[in-house]
Amino acid sequence: MQIPVTALTSEGVHATNTVSRVSAPDTGSGATLEISSKANEPIEDKAEFTREGLLQNQLLRGLNIMYSWSRTPLTITPENMDKAISDWASHGNLSTDDVKIIAVAFAYAEDNGYDFSQAAAFESDYSFWAGVNKKLIGDEPASKSDAALASKFIGSAAFETSKLPKDFLLMSFDPLHPTATGADAKFVADFARYLSDAPEADFDGNASKANNLLRGYRERLDW
Repeated sequence: MQIPVTALTSEGVHATNTVSRVSAPDTGSGATLEISSKANEPIEDKAEFTREGLLQNQLLRGLNIMYSWSRTPLTITPENMDKAISDWASHGNLSTDDVKIIAVAFAYAEDNGYDFSQAAAFESDYSFWAGVNKKLIGDEPASKSDAALASKFIGSAAFETSKLPKDFLLMSFDPLHPTATGADAKFVADFARYLSDAPEADFDGNASKANNLLRGYRERLDW
């Protein structure tokens, strides 16, 4: 998720028609997120954020949340943001795209009334999945309510168009061994919807479609 840093500065911004497309490297998670900015003035002075401006703001705030908890706290600014992202990525064997997704997740939690424990659980699972590149399974089968959410989410337009990697989401919601349950599952689903082409839509999938996708996922993993 490459974001034009100049649009975050507080004085004298003259960014023009910046379009950034992010693709994780072949060895990375496969996450992609496209952001464009036409900011000709500081985003703090705008009456309301564009979606691109909101993501820029969330990236910076999320990085500050992450680094506030680290062993070496650091205040992240537009000037040191690229290095901070690279450093975090190298310590966790992540791509820089992965770090940006995690950072936005923390700011999304803050903006939408989630407890940071939900964002922290997302960071833990996503970092392990993307950085270590091993399958991760939960301890127990899904509850009835979690299985119902999984069917509605996996079969929905939000799942289909989310910028989060599909196999990570299928791992999170697989009813046989979900890694995200209860409030954590709701956070992952809502954040995936936020980073999709259907951020306002209800989860409208069905069990048949979800089961077909899960079957393919399990076959790829040799279950």
